[in-house]
Amino acid sequence: MDIIEIDLGWKKKEGTLLMVVVDKPFGKYAHPEVERKFLVATIPPDTTFRADILDHYIPNTTLRLRRMQTEHEVTFKLGQKLRVHPHETRVIFHTNFYLSEAEYVFFASTLPSHRLEKRRFRFHGGTIPMAIDQFQGQLEGLVIAEVDFGPNGDPSSLTMPSFALAEVTDDERFTGARLALTTPSQVKALLDEFNKNQS
Repeated sequence: MDIIEIDLGWKKKEGTLLMVVVDKPFGKYAHPEVERKFLVATIPPDTTFRADILDHYIPNTTLRLRRMQTEHEVTFKLGQKLRVHPHETRVIFHTNFYLSEAEYVFFASTLPSHRLEKRRFRFHGGTIPMAIDQFQGQLEGLVIAEVDFGPNGDPSSLTMPSFALAEVTDDERFTGARLALTTPSQVKALLDEFNKNQS
């Protein structure tokens, strides 16, 4: 059995672990992702509903508990996202562990967490599949487009979508763990900041 050593070079923000940096090869269950994120003013045309998502970010860990409901099924997962390099925001190693509903309910009711709710759409207007997340609750008004290029994708192959306000891939304020801690007034300030830059 292989032993994987992890350098817990984390950065904390009010009790939530933002991201861990790892300095050794990952296990065989980690899925590499190459991502880019864009701030969007509203849901663009040519989108279809994909899922309602409820995330629980567990403080002082890199773990995220997720309930994902599509039109046909409900999925429960415990996930972890890790960076290979501290300042490389585009390359992520993602591991998912699928749960039963009873296990999800147990973890959600037992573990402390910061909640994040969003409705996910699939955008069909480009050459590369794109997820559009419309945030709800305390993050209402925030919309983010995310592209996963797969393990061998080239993120530079995508130009910024015409409907995007700005790219926020490298902005730590738009990581899920940080957004789960963001207040309505902070969301408004974020949106005002980027809308001002567009005027």
